[in-house]
Amino acid sequence: MEKAVAYSATRNVYSKLVPALNSVLCNGGIDKVYVLAEDDDINLNLPDSVKVINVSGQTWFREDGPNYHSSWTYMALMQIALAKVLPKLDKVLSLDIDTIVKKDISDLWDLPMDDYYYAGVPEPALCKDGYVYVNSGVVLWNLKKVRQDHKDDEIIEKLNTQKYDWIHQECMNELCQGHILTIPSEYNVNMYTNMFGPVRIRHFADEGWGWFDNDPLVQMYKA
Repeated sequence: MEKAVAYSATRNVYSKLVPALNSVLCNGGIDKVYVLAEDDDINLNLPDSVKVINVSGQTWFREDGPNYHSSWTYMALMQIALAKVLPKLDKVLSLDIDTIVKKDISDLWDLPMDDYYYAGVPEPALCKDGYVYVNSGVVLWNLKKVRQDHKDDEIIEKLNTQKYDWIHQECMNELCQGHILTIPSEYNVNMYTNMFGPVRIRHFADEGWGWFDNDPLVQMYKA
């Protein structure tokens, strides 16, 4: 099985992909990286293991939809369309661009996922009374089951008709209850999950763009 990672990015943040890409290629133990973008070429010197996919012509998310013009832009929604964009893959790890992979993460592809749509790290403050709420910055998608159950179509339809404060993250958690696999916080260390203990993936969730210019860990992977 190809161990693949996927990012999505608008034109204004292509350059900010560099630390994320360098870290996952150096440390992740993965085979392939896919970048969902608004162009065929994102003007970075990319190795052959990174493939850019132009999704600017997408038709899944309606421009007049309630979440299309949120502060995250429609490219954030593209995580929900990965089963369509990557039709030959059974699993893919979706990562936000404000992540740094510090250690090998290849063991994620060995997780038993048959009954789960995705795996991720929960946000404890929002997991109450049996409700599982996972941070969407690091998500291992079981694309095979998503396709089989047409779960992506269901989530896309909801995103096109109902407004969410946390767009796809809130919607996917709502519609996938009972089929979400939780994994240790070391795979998505951020202010919403857990800032203590071991770190495989550091996620600068909601910390502002200062992480790109100032954080020492990020500086290591800019070149």
